[in-house]
Amino acid sequence: MSADQEHIQLFNESGKELSLGLELVQHIAALVETHENCSFSLLEVVFVDEKEIKKLNREHLGRNYVTDVITFPYEKNKQDLEGTVFICLPRVYEQALEYNEEENRELRRVLIHGLMHLVGYRDGDEDARKKMTERENFYLEALDQSGDG
Repeated sequence: MSADQEHIQLFNESGKELSLGLELVQHIAALVETHENCSFSLLEVVFVDEKEIKKLNREHLGRNYVTDVITFPYEKNKQDLEGTVFICLPRVYEQALEYNEEENRELRRVLIHGLMHLVGYRDGDEDARKKMTERENFYLEALDQSGDG
């Protein structure tokens, strides 16, 4: 299966202008499907503000702070992945400034990071974080090469 419009939903509840559209999300998801040998049967990407991401973080993970992305997988079968990726758009834009990165590139990185969590990657220790960063960089480079970066 390819990541197509009927299986991917995009919501912007952040109050900020979104510089990333459904077509690019579909393209990124399709890249991940191809290279991770998986399939997204339902993918929701929800852009939220600091208040909402902090609430999600506190209620579901027991952490009382703003973060850039939280991923909720619903189905763990790699051939039928379902989940929601919540992205705090204001935090992503702040990070772009902190890391001296273009906002669009940081947004793509955070989305890829969320998708990597759906696929099964974790970042709880240094080795796992390094592996996730390598995968993020791989996908960002693939996007750059395809002209979507």
